[in-house]
Amino acid sequence: MVKTIIAEGLHIFGDLSGSADIEIAGSVDGNISAATVDILTTGQVEGSIAVTHAHVRGRMSGSLSATSVEIHTGAVCEADITAEDLEARNGATVIGRLTITGTS
Repeated sequence: MVKTIIAEGLHIFGDLSGSADIEIAGSVDGNISAATVDILTTGQVEGSIAVTHAHVRGRMSGSLSATSVEIHTGAVCEADITAEDLEARNGATVIGRLTITGTS
């Protein structure tokens, strides 16, 4: 699978859409639609994210829709989250509405 990397120090203003995996070490102000998003510890996203798998290690605000979501220790996620599966690790901050649908 192809991976797109938003490097630390890079700030994107606008929407990202595609079938690639996205790794974010910089900042994105916009909406993201992709296969997987990994917001690294230095990464920040403000907007709406719609992916299959999401890993939040840095900061995220807006809304997040995914099949599975992992919010790692030290992450700050101020978002309305809709997911089938959610894992929030000890030391993660989650502020927002959670809708966990589970698998059918």
